[in-house]
Amino acid sequence: MKKYKIVFIGAGSFRFTIPCFFNILDFAISFHPVELWLVDIDKSSLAIMSTVIKQMIRYNKQDIEVFSTTNRKKALPEADYVLISISVGQQRTEWIDIHVPQKFGIPQNTGDTVGLGGIFRGLRTIPFMVDFLKDINEFCPNAFVLNYTNPQGTLMLSAFQAAPAVQMGGLCHEIFYLRRKKFGRFLRSCGIVPSDIKEFTLSYGGLNHFAWITKLEYDGKDLYPQMREKAESAYNSRKYGRPFNYYLLKKYGYFCYVEDRHVAEFMPQYYNFFNYKQEPFGIKFRNVKGVNRQRTTVLSLLKWINKRRNHWIIKLMARPMEGGERALLMAKDKENNFHRQHVTNVLNNGIIPSLPVNCVVEVPCYFKSGKIFASKVGSLPNNINSIVKIHAENQQLVVDAALSGDPKDVLKAMLADPMCQFIQDEDKIEAMVWNMLYYQRKWLPKFSDSIPHINDLKNSKYFIDIKELKTKDLARMEKYSANPNLREKASFLKENLLPMEESGRLKFIDISSGPYIDKSELGFGILLVDGHTDKQMLPHITYNGRTLVFMADLLPTAGHIPVPYIMGYDTRPLITLSEKAAFMKRAADTDFYLFMEHDAHNEICTVKHTEKGIRLDKTYTFNEVYA
Repeated sequence: MKKYKIVFIGAGSFRFTIPCFFNILDFAISFHPVELWLVDIDKSSLAIMSTVIKQMIRYNKQDIEVFSTTNRKKALPEADYVLISISVGQQRTEWIDIHVPQKFGIPQNTGDTVGLGGIFRGLRTIPFMVDFLKDINEFCPNAFVLNYTNPQGTLMLSAFQAAPAVQMGGLCHEIFYLRRKKFGRFLRSCGIVPSDIKEFTLSYGGLNHFAWITKLEYDGKDLYPQMREKAESAYNSRKYGRPFNYYLLKKYGYFCYVEDRHVAEFMPQYYNFFNYKQEPFGIKFRNVKGVNRQRTTVLSLLKWINKRRNHWIIKLMARPMEGGERALLMAKDKENNFHRQHVTNVLNNGIIPSLPVNCVVEVPCYFKSGKIFASKVGSLPNNINSIVKIHAENQQLVVDAALSGDPKDVLKAMLADPMCQFIQDEDKIEAMVWNMLYYQRKWLPKFSDSIPHINDLKNSKYFIDIKELKTKDLARMEKYSANPNLREKASFLKENLLPMEESGRLKFIDISSGPYIDKSELGFGILLVDGHTDKQMLPHITYNGRTLVFMADLLPTAGHIPVPYIMGYDTRPLITLSEKAAFMKRAADTDFYLFMEHDAHNEICTVKHTEKGIRLDKTYTFNEVYA
């Protein structure tokens, strides 16, 4: 009789271990005996989890033998399945991930996938992942590896490159939102009443924590027209959760199924220094101490339960469960050659042709003859692809930086991340690198030769003292964000802005509803654009049945009307391109009158659709429009 060997690296995890235990109990009903190895460098957490699973097994009278060790090489030989869920430095490093960038004016609500926190989490974890895969390739090359550790994209890319012959996949449970009652209520609001007879047809793809539904059909009918029609009311009502996702459905025409706090970090134009205190879309600043409290509370509770044999909570927890996490359900499908689809992070290799071949994508996968295969997703819609591709291209830069140990490579990856575009002074971004390297030096052995000396940091222009990170209130205080950058020194002077703020006369506009505010505190509509400079306001003033839009730098002159014609001194020209394309279409559709302050010859114009795109329609003087 075959014995199934499962190795769980990082079994002391408080988030994934218990749900995976439910799945292991379920797996063992059909496939037994099972040899389960729990591996963790934290002996205390390992002992707690080992006792918990043994009690669960005893209650169910299952044929599972449990071993625990801090040495993964002892556990790995001849393993059939390897689960990985680790956190290097845990909340101690996460505190630095979140709060050092905050000192420079970059707030993060999660910090585990992209942005500064995601990059440094990758720098810490990628070398371990590479070592894991080298050991797996040596001791159990036929094992299937299932990774729960973030950041999935960069970790899995490093894993595929370290051991290309090993079968593996990265797992995430975000898509299960589609099964929740809230999404079901949204579908019913669209006039869709699901039944057991009819089936959904679903296609999705993108990156982990930034994946989109490209097709959603029910009984052969495309649901997107109804969903798009109801997107605005879903966003405004907040009844279905994840309001940011419904806002994006309204704007982009497609639904991102990932929890909105993750999505916002891929799109920092919606969550940034200028609005995070207003908690746009209900997204809150990351509470690292809260996460640590959860961890210590769960482990303390389990430790208490372990002292009480046959406690009722253990009996409640001891139920075998196929749902929850999916790692062992995938293992069952592999053993049964059952072709069920699972959301999995795998190497692209043309699965999504519009994204780089050498990046990791989140797509539907299935097993056939013991091998994992990805379903062909096809290219993402153009407007979605343009915002996803930026992050897909950055995955390799992060992997290269983690393995080279070169701070220059870290800086290159950070400069490529959209979150850093809110700091236009590269000296500040480089200073962030040095401060974060110093405070995380214990967990970054690859960079040991490059860690700056504390005295050098103290004498530098931008230094974050450990005292400034000691408490939550101190850590959340921005230190350098108010300094004007070189490009804008002539316009935004600190000596002008700070007195207004201190006197209470500087008022902020609530932009939690997104970049377009139909009714602002100023009495007229405002469109906020970020391509030329952060949060430039374009007023929309309606008078005598006509809407006049002050175009500022989005459209300086009539000669800039074709969408590709943008100014060379825009700070983020690709964002300008996207913002301008969306606005010019709307302007042509709704007959806006565009006031161009920089045009010496034309005061106001209208635009129209042509075969060549948006073009000039008519020009007017101000008196001709409002005489």
